[in-house]
Amino acid sequence: MSNVKKWPAIDPEKVAKYKHIWENVSAADNLDPEVAAYLARVKEQGGGKGVEQLSFINKDYLGFYQAPFSQDLDNTDLVIYGMGIEKCSPTGSSHKFAPQRLRHLSKMGMGTVGDNGEIPFEWCRISDYGNWDSLGQFELKAEVEQLTELLHHMVVEKDCTPLIFGGDHTIPYPTMRALGEKYGPLRVIHFDAHYDLSTRADFDYPYTSGHWLPKLYSEGLADPERTVQIGMRGRQTALVKGNHIAFGTTGFTTNEVYEQGVDAVADKIIELCGDGGPVYFTFDLDALDTAFCRSNSSQIHSV
Repeated sequence: MSNVKKWPAIDPEKVAKYKHIWENVSAADNLDPEVAAYLARVKEQGGGKGVEQLSFINKDYLGFYQAPFSQDLDNTDLVIYGMGIEKCSPTGSSHKFAPQRLRHLSKMGMGTVGDNGEIPFEWCRISDYGNWDSLGQFELKAEVEQLTELLHHMVVEKDCTPLIFGGDHTIPYPTMRALGEKYGPLRVIHFDAHYDLSTRADFDYPYTSGHWLPKLYSEGLADPERTVQIGMRGRQTALVKGNHIAFGTTGFTTNEVYEQGVDAVADKIIELCGDGGPVYFTFDLDALDTAFCRSNSSQIHSV
């Protein structure tokens, strides 16, 4: 022990400064002025009964990422909505509970201010519309048609941008149908373990989690030549790859992502989807390594 080198002590004046901060200075004292002004305004809303952001306490009266619950679409630019459909998840269940769980996780220390001081809630009016009611729903066709009508109302009639989370991968169809009707054929960025390119000839059902994209292609609402699919793997990828070739989508299997690198994927996305046209982003959690997320999980979608 006698040969152990001890580093010089920190300057006592610096230690005194650190002690003063430890005992007297709150994080609120050093906030960026713009962030501080925003938090003060939010806290004072509703006669001083607004949203206190600094404590990081999960608040049940707030929605996804602490957005206010509201169905006033006339005063909303970005509408958040949970779709707990699970009838087309053959090897999993409980997707109906995913929106409430994702909403809870989003509020565990992640509020309305970004890590670099960005304030999305100052950029536009954001509301959480709540969840589609999956209880008592037994027929997928009726469910999707209800959601199609609701998304048409949100997007086409009320001019809102949707952020949708579910739910199995049936949920893009009603959202993309409304967006395609409003903006024209959508470019698609699709993270998934599966192509989801089965056709009506494969499964003779009007709606499924496996053929929402071909249905949209057939209706002229999405462009297969401007679709980039990332993360495909497994036997279903091999079985459906012929449809990927037939439609002309651009696909990267998991192995190809590792071999070609993230930059090559990003370059292809920019090449095919970066021309300023409408782009729909859909992320199926089974695109993640199965060590971290099992197959047939929930999705998050936006445009």
